[in-house]
Amino acid sequence: MSEVLNSNQFLVDNLEEEPTEEQREATYKKVREFFSRTEFASDDHELPNEKITFTETQRGADFIRDLKEKYPDFDQYFLFHALVGSSFGNQAIPEKFDFEGDFSIQKLMETLAEAEVRRFFNYEKKYSEDGIDVPFANTSKGIEFINALVKRYGADKDSAGSVARYALYHALVASTTPSDQIDRFDFEPPFSIWALMEFLKSNELEDLEIPQISEK
Repeated sequence: MSEVLNSNQFLVDNLEEEPTEEQREATYKKVREFFSRTEFASDDHELPNEKITFTETQRGADFIRDLKEKYPDFDQYFLFHALVGSSFGNQAIPEKFDFEGDFSIQKLMETLAEAEVRRFFNYEKKYSEDGIDVPFANTSKGIEFINALVKRYGADKDSAGSVARYALYHALVASTTPSDQIDRFDFEPPFSIWALMEFLKSNELEDLEIPQISEK
């Protein structure tokens, strides 16, 4: 199995309690890498194909403006610096980790990532299957991958940890489900949907190896 699929899970689990130093550092790194990418569409209608960082978009600028109005002490939050790509300089590393509610940097990142995954698998990337262009989930490889995923995690929406509880599963298969039924984001390697997308951006579908699930 590709190293990408084995190591590139989207993000550490949501940190509902006080994160450890290791979790803080891992999340900071992921957040900074995500928002520093030039993967976001330009708001400039004269440059529709230009890709820029999130903070350079109008949505990004509006988010940061509103956040600063809501939180005058914004620079005292650890993940704010990851969002804007700033360093701490001579100041002490902030004790506060993330903002609450609609201003959570982790939630913002997940919202943007889910939209990116849904767009990639269902609109941007199509494959020829029996002469018809179809999304990944409708290819033979895609069906194999999803079957292995369901075999590993289960499909009962009432069961903790089933595929139905993961946001990126629904993005992959273009389904919708009430947000109160989703409490997880991405799967662990080698089933990370984010890693799958990154792999398929630069590799052919036939190069994808389907994870093997051993019989119990």
